[in-house]
Amino acid sequence: MTEHDLSVPVLWKAPAFQCEMLRHGVVLRSAVSSDPDLSISVKNLRCINNLPLHRHEDSSQIAIVRNGRGVHVTEREAREAGPGDVFVVQGGIAHGFREVADLLVLSISFDKSFLEQGTLDLAQIPGYAALFGEAPSENGRNALVRSKKLAPDDLALAVAMADRTNLLLKERSPGYRFLARGALMDLIVLLCRAAARSAGQGRIPLPAMERVIQYIEQHIAENIRLTDLADVAEISHCALSKQFKESTGLSPIEYLIRSRIARSCELLRETQLSITEIAFQAGFNDSNYFARQFRALRGMSASEYRRKCQLERAR
Repeated sequence: MTEHDLSVPVLWKAPAFQCEMLRHGVVLRSAVSSDPDLSISVKNLRCINNLPLHRHEDSSQIAIVRNGRGVHVTEREAREAGPGDVFVVQGGIAHGFREVADLLVLSISFDKSFLEQGTLDLAQIPGYAALFGEAPSENGRNALVRSKKLAPDDLALAVAMADRTNLLLKERSPGYRFLARGALMDLIVLLCRAAARSAGQGRIPLPAMERVIQYIEQHIAENIRLTDLADVAEISHCALSKQFKESTGLSPIEYLIRSRIARSCELLRETQLSITEIAFQAGFNDSNYFARQFRALRGMSASEYRRKCQLERAR
């Protein structure tokens, strides 16, 4: 995770969603399927341009990245997003996507009271608290956006479950409300179990993972060593390397490099600093190494990226 300048105004709210999506270069790959009585909607969004900050005032949302890349942003934080990344956004929180590249997002919205209605033993799954519970963050406030990375098999299954919910809401055959609610609950259970596995035996506990990511965010410009991160997680550096990759799909060093490149993109967009200065502020001590990593992850040079952002701003 890396901080971006998140002072972008909230441009639109969910009720004006369809027309605003088209205006901002977001294409509905499938029609929105919804039912006001169930307060459930399912849609697939192909993001051509950035998806600006928007709110779902009375509903929570599960956003699952199916393909492509981008950066998921709120007013407080930003996280790299790729296939399998899941973001659970509580109602009333502004969020969106930046730096999109052929991004396809599966979006499921539901009333905030949905999980309070007959969930039986759902809350007993350890991953439920990590994704949907009221566990406080380290600063004492509730974490309003939770994230998880799905393994490829779990991602395929999650997409299939959401597609089934979508189909039921679209066809509206007798009994569809009962079945659609069940299909959404199947998806939620899948996500909770996946979160439980990543925080279970042999994995980094969720609070320790959050400490590692927060440490990277706060010390991004410093010389961060693997042993520093292991000390933060309170495990050996060998265990950290193995378990971090199992949880995120990236090694700690790969995650650090991606975070530094994301930080450099922010500086390229928002400042007039030289590229060499930006490289150092993002934590790269070698400008040539920075140039190679930037091109590998963004598909263009840092100067080309800056010109692209300037052209987009001028439109």
